[in-house]
Amino acid sequence: MLLELVNKVLQPVLWTVLPVLVVFVIAYLKKLRDVEQAKLSEKQIGILDWLISTGIWAAEQAYKSGLIPKELREDYVIKFIQAEADKHHLVIDVEMLAIRIKAAVAREFNRDRLLGTSVGLITTVEQMQQMSDQAIKHANQAP
Repeated sequence: MLLELVNKVLQPVLWTVLPVLVVFVIAYLKKLRDVEQAKLSEKQIGILDWLISTGIWAAEQAYKSGLIPKELREDYVIKFIQAEADKHHLVIDVEMLAIRIKAAVAREFNRDRLLGTSVGLITTVEQMQQMSDQAIKHANQAP
């Protein structure tokens, strides 16, 4: 009699809780699988970093040429990287990609400010001209 009572009470609870539990377990296992698949080798990370850098510079050139608006530069980079990553069979986590893009932009375009020095990349014709003028002036002062 006690067994029948427990059966009548527990069976509906189990039928209600079990499907929900199964859904959570499956979702967790899928996420775990995705995380494992997203782990990249050193070579793949090198390829990804190169793609990010190339995509950033391509987006900047497209923006400066008037081909894309300023707001779409990040989307341009992401689309470029996703297309190229498919060619190299890289599985990329989009959240991780966005973070890596922001970090690369900070490195590429804010290097002088971040380091407090002038070791950054030459980005304008004016900077190239200034450096050329300084080099000529320095060469003319040499004995």
